[in-house]
Amino acid sequence: MNQKNRLLTGGLTVLFVGVLSAVALLFSKRPATEPLPVYGDLAPFRLVSQESRPFELSHLKGQISVVNFIFTSCPMVCPRMTRQMKALETESREMGKAVQFVSISVDPATDTPAVLKRYGEQYEANFDRWTFLTGSLEELQSVVVKGFKIAMDGEAKAEEDNMWAITHGEHFVVVDEQARIRAFQKVENTEDRRQLLAVVKRLVESSPSSALAE
Repeated sequence: MNQKNRLLTGGLTVLFVGVLSAVALLFSKRPATEPLPVYGDLAPFRLVSQESRPFELSHLKGQISVVNFIFTSCPMVCPRMTRQMKALETESREMGKAVQFVSISVDPATDTPAVLKRYGEQYEANFDRWTFLTGSLEELQSVVVKGFKIAMDGEAKAEEDNMWAITHGEHFVVVDEQARIRAFQKVENTEDRRQLLAVVKRLVESSPSSALAE
């Protein structure tokens, strides 16, 4: 990646983070009775799970999904985010399969399905509800940046073999049963998890296809 492209990527990353932080602040002040916003529809995509099985847009439909973005060699932010995802999965057990959790790698050069499976096992992931995804760099950039509106730069790893050069957004994304983005939120503590799970519960209870809506 040349210097011009790196500066452009850095600028886009700052822009994404700034916009999402503003969205999260506004969302945190939204009364619980107001309808949740719709930030966009996800386009068709095709990634691969930790079991080497295809994972497509259709897998996000019919359930509420909580999605985050990590890579397994990340030494600081990603372990924290993965621990928070584990806590979210545990704290939402009563919702059953109405809710699923998805962690998408931004380092496809390293994170093969086998690597992701070992990573999930380290965090005692319940693979019945929590899926880890990888794919080609091109497809991941399209899904993460264009689809989920999250900043990502995973190309530097292949060029420089430098984990510190990989950047990605830290927001968790809540997706409804129609594969529409409904919330962005950073999850760093118990209160953040409580707020995110409140959003998830609202979507579950209002979803005609959910187990809790019956």
